[in-house]
Amino acid sequence: MACTVSGLITEIGKNEAIVHVERRSACQGCAASNICHAFVKPNMEFRLNRPKFDIRPGDKVMIAMEDSSFLKACAITYLIPLVFIVLAISITSLAGIGEAIQAISGICAFLGSLLIVRRLGTRIKGPRILEVINENRDKKDPMPE
Repeated sequence: MACTVSGLITEIGKNEAIVHVERRSACQGCAASNICHAFVKPNMEFRLNRPKFDIRPGDKVMIAMEDSSFLKACAITYLIPLVFIVLAISITSLAGIGEAIQAISGICAFLGSLLIVRRLGTRIKGPRILEVINENRDKKDPMPE
């Protein structure tokens, strides 16, 4: 597992934990992060399976995603829409259809590809909580169920 980042547990359910990750730390090495951050929330929220070990709200945890899952997610997210757009525009261009229809077909292909991306994305193994980095809890608090 190479794709790791730390986050803060905000809520815990029976089978899941909600972890907030500061986007700045997760996107640290990306050159486009300054542009991207202008359009998105400063924190990412992950709903992860609750691990077998003891966790509580306020705990700082390390989460990770397997390299193969990360690569699959990137390929699905970026390549599928690109291929759909290029195919739609190429087919309409070869058919001799006007540029306005080519543009519309490219947009429709992009929107259709998002449905496929969403469906394929559910098959990718998501991140999981590896360990508690530091415990931020009152010793009198009972363990949540």
